Amino acid sequence: MDVDQQPHQDAFDLEAYISSYTSHTKVYRLLFIAERNQGKPLELEALKLAADEVKQSLRETYNTAKYEEVLQRIRGRLGPECEIDRSAAERAEGERGTRG
Repeated sequence: MDVDQQPHQDAFDLEAYISSYTSHTKVYRLLFIAERNQGKPLELEALKLAADEVKQSLRETYNTAKYEEVLQRIRGRLGPECEIDRSAAERAEGERGTRG
């Protein structure tokens, strides 16, 4: 079989791979993948998944610093849906203060 006719071997299903991780481990693994794939489409895919995971867990973890860090790394490259949701961050901060 010619090289041109071989199936694409670098296809990587990030969502399937990352599904075995949870919580902080999932976020840190996604950030690691993004860092190792700077300038490639996989970087933004990993950052988007990390942003979604951190935002979803804000009410439980109150980790607004990590949320802001992930979105700063995206730097607006994924459009307005990946911009800092100040109200979500402020709610998490407020809840952390009442539980702390």
